Amino acid sequence: MDFTPPSHLEKRFKMIEALPARLSSPPPWRKAGSYAVESMTDMGFGESSDFLMCMSGTVRSVFDCSTGEKIARDRSVDYKFDVENLQVDGIGPLSGSRVRMAGIHGGGLAAYTQDG
Repeated sequence: MDFTPPSHLEKRFKMIEALPARLSSPPPWRKAGSYAVESMTDMGFGESSDFLMCMSGTVRSVFDCSTGEKIARDRSVDYKFDVENLQVDGIGPLSGSRVRMAGIHGGGLAAYTQDG
């Protein structure tokens, strides 16, 4: 099936399609792991950590971005996602904390860290 973008987005689509495919991460990044998070809605980093929390409608998962390992998963729906403040209860190594999220509900992730 062919997709035709709306006319007001044609230039944007052509620009994206012309970008070169990249098989490796640009410096200083490195690929530590690869996972599919089905129906992911939001994600956020634990405060001052390399732990990334991903959230879908039914699952919260935590990944260690320094190793690429999935280290926690919770299918419980017994948690509170504070949509106004974009925070959710942490799990695994983030238990006992609230994690700031970004995704379909709004928010944003930092563009850099103090250590570069």
